[in-house]
Amino acid sequence: MVTPQRSLLLLVYVFTTLGLMAFLLPEKVELVAGQFLQIPRTEDFMPWKTRQQYADISAIQKNLAASPKKVEKSAQKPTLDPKLVIQLPPDKPDVLQGFLKSLRQLNQETLPVRVLHFGDSQLEGDRITGTLRAYFQQQFGGCGLGTLPISNVYYRNHVLPQTRGNWLRNNFRLGKNARRSERLGVLGYRFSFAGQGEMKLQIAPAQYKITSIEQLRVWYANPQTDMSLQISTDGQSATKYDILSTAQFSMLEAPLTKNPKNIQLQFKSSQRAEVYGIALDCPRGVTFDNIPLRGSSGVEFTQFDREWLKAQLQVMNVKLLILQFGVNIVPYVRQDYKFYEDQFYEELQFLKSLAPDISILVVGVSDMSRKVKGNYVSYPNIEKIRQAQKQAAFRAGCAFWDLYEAMGGANSMPAWVFAKPALATMDFTHFSQEGADLVAQMLFKGLMDQYEKSLAQQQMP
Repeated sequence: MVTPQRSLLLLVYVFTTLGLMAFLLPEKVELVAGQFLQIPRTEDFMPWKTRQQYADISAIQKNLAASPKKVEKSAQKPTLDPKLVIQLPPDKPDVLQGFLKSLRQLNQETLPVRVLHFGDSQLEGDRITGTLRAYFQQQFGGCGLGTLPISNVYYRNHVLPQTRGNWLRNNFRLGKNARRSERLGVLGYRFSFAGQGEMKLQIAPAQYKITSIEQLRVWYANPQTDMSLQISTDGQSATKYDILSTAQFSMLEAPLTKNPKNIQLQFKSSQRAEVYGIALDCPRGVTFDNIPLRGSSGVEFTQFDREWLKAQLQVMNVKLLILQFGVNIVPYVRQDYKFYEDQFYEELQFLKSLAPDISILVVGVSDMSRKVKGNYVSYPNIEKIRQAQKQAAFRAGCAFWDLYEAMGGANSMPAWVFAKPALATMDFTHFSQEGADLVAQMLFKGLMDQYEKSLAQQQMP
């Protein structure tokens, strides 16, 4: 019969044995070559002693604005948290001037000033990009959702695309499947059809000016024959456009009734024609295109056809490229990331060679955590990857914004995850919508700081 006394003695025996093992044995015991047995330490049984101190983000949370207008006012103050300042190459401090000049001279632009925001899965759902777009449109004018792919290749807030017809899709590829000189659109895709292709867009209500749409632009090429396009909104009579054959990357502009809720496009062509995206914008102002490349580390741009991508940047009036990558390389811990710096530098050089007057801003890797002895801690290679990105950016003549430091530095991701409301998801990698809004707000402040400085320089005698 097992008495309570015997049960208690057994527990005492077990804990005493574990305590002696933890005290006397080394932390790791090698069983076979490369295989270790982890011995618990005495402090592992005392969580109040081992609990990791996460970054203090209380000051960051206080700055979370409810609308772009609040950010707009605070961004115009003469001082800015040093962690939010955009860093410029010491030998090339004017690398953002092309973009900043276009903002100062918006009244001279005949098309919206377009920003391409490339990134990994952190951007899916228009996260970060959509809030940046709203902030800039509040400040400088403009409206809309930016450029959308033909089919619903990834989730987008505020819009639901549907397609019918003979559509084919080609897209960028990762790793060993990558192919050079792909004739792709800036979104990373090429959509083509022969005969008839249809696209329907359902626009959902949203804050700010996101659903204020006044103009539709179609990015296309139809090298084999003419094609036609009929556009209708909210069940009204369709407007027909006859499009002559061209092998060049081209743009069709179509005015829309203000703030449509449903848009229908019907393409017809007897031979295969190519459509690279649909832009929902205003005639002028500023717009941002959300371009999430899931799984990418930012080293795939050189698989795009050089001349084709160059033509797109010019036709679309692109003035700024934002590259936000890094989390896909973090799980592969290495001692040195010079290889990644060199790869990323090659990509930046490729993009710079297409249009030297376009500004490029590299957003550094965000914090990312893994569980060690019951605590969530930053991966040990985060700062090495951040440094590789910064070095590549400066070597290529690009600006750099340190997201890792902006969000609090080491062990900041758990603080974002456990914040109220949560600023990041339980995978300790991706931002929640609230966290994405906060990142956008901080980046907007950094860009507005550069804009204010450029205005001050213009006013100097």
